[in-house]
Order: sequence, then structure tokens, then C-alpha cells
Amino acid sequence: MRVFAWLHGLMAHSRRARSRANRWDRDSLAPTLRVKRLEERRVLNADAAPLDQLVIDAGSDAGDGQADTFHIEQHADHVRISVNGQEVSKTPLGQLNAITIQGSLDDDILIAEFKGGEPLAGLELLFDAGDGGHDAFTLLDGAPVDEVNYHFGDEGTNRIELVSAEGSATISYRGVEAVHDQLTAQDRNFRFGEDGQNIALDDAGTAADDFSRLVIKDAGDLQSELVVSFKNPLDSLELKHWTAAGKLTR
Repeated sequence: MRVFAWLHGLMAHSRRARSRANRWDRDSLAPTLRVKRLEERRVLNADAAPLDQLVIDAGSDAGDGQADTFHIEQHADHVRISVNGQEVSKTPLGQLNAITIQGSLDDDILIAEFKGGEPLAGLELLFDAGDGGHDAFTLLDGAPVDEVNYHFGDEGTNRIELVSAEGSATISYRGVEAVHDQLTAQDRNFRFGEDGQNIALDDAGTAADDFSRLVIKDAGDLQSELVVSFKNPLDSLELKHWTAAGKLTR
């Protein structure tokens, strides 16, 4: 009897050992699941609701020592905005009143491209490049306009007014060292305030490239300058400044 009891106990121990081995095998073959938090991204899409103002910055790329490029494209009745090659917004023009591009201490580059329709018709665009870096603003050629009016020295913010038969748009910028204006315009007007700027007008490259250049320096800080290169107008070019009496003179 003791022999049968011993055999029964040995078989039971063997079954428990096989059961543990099977469980170990199943556990070893099961995948280990881990949850990894992805990088946060801000994707703006205003197709469903109207916006008063759209504010775009470089997100985690801001202030990292690398240049940031903002690209605004108008395709007929939509405005697309990308940051460093990644689209962050696609919005119908009718749902936007203003766009602010917020720069950082990096070199900030804003490119505005008009592929159809009136350039940002009725919109106010502000490029706040900040105090650091060498910042540039480029207007790519697209739909022609009747007038391009530049206003300088307005409390630290410069302004460009685009005028056409269908309406006008305003582009303001501050902290920018270079403007590259490739727009086709009938008339161009440059208006300066009473801040004592030193202004020089010359050719932007070669005599045949159809571009001119304005170099504007603050009389109080000649190391600070704004260079505006622009496509020559089809009709007229005027440079004016405001006098103490509030009158425009050439």
C-alpha cells in the first residue's frame, strides 16, 4: 500500500511541475505591452468653426537654435500654413479675420505665397519675429495688385498695405531685418515717419533683374537696419515722409 501511495504522490508532483512549466512557456511567449507617450503636436483646422484670430508658432522647435520657416499659401479660398515643412492649418478665407505668426530667438523666415485669388483679401497678417536672430519675410509673386504701400516707423511695427479692386489686406511685421517683395504691382509707395531714418535706394542685384533695394537705418542706431528688396512697379514709385505738420512730402 505504501508503494502505491508513493507512486500516486510522485505522479501528482509530476503533473504540478508540468503545469508550472506550461504556464512559464505561455508567459514567455506572450508579448510585453508598453505605452509610449508620443510627442505633442498642435494641429489647427478651422473648417468647422469660424476663427477671429489664428496664432501660429514653432512649438517645440522655437528657441532651439535652428532656423524656423513659416509658409503661408493661399489656394483660391483657403489658407494653408506650414511650419518647418509640416502643415498645421488649412482654413477657409471666409472664416479668418487675422493671422499672427509668432517667432522666437531663432532665425525666423516667413514666406507668403499667393497662388490664386486676391492676396489674403480682407485679412490682417502680423509677423512678430521677436528680438533675436536674423529674421526675413518673403512675399512670393502671384495675383497682381494695384498698389503696395509701405509704412515705416509706426511704434516699432512696420506695415504693408496691399490694394486691389476687390479690397485690401494689411501685413504688419516687427523684428525683421530683411523683406523680399516679389509681388507684381502697378504702383509702389514707401512712407516714412519722423524717426530720423537714413534711407538709401539702389539696385538689388543686376540692372536687368527688375528689382530694387531700400536700405533703412535708424539714425540713433546705425547698426540696426532693414533691407527691403522689391520688384519694380509697372507704373509709379514714390518715397515720402511725414513732416511735423502732418503732411506728406517727397
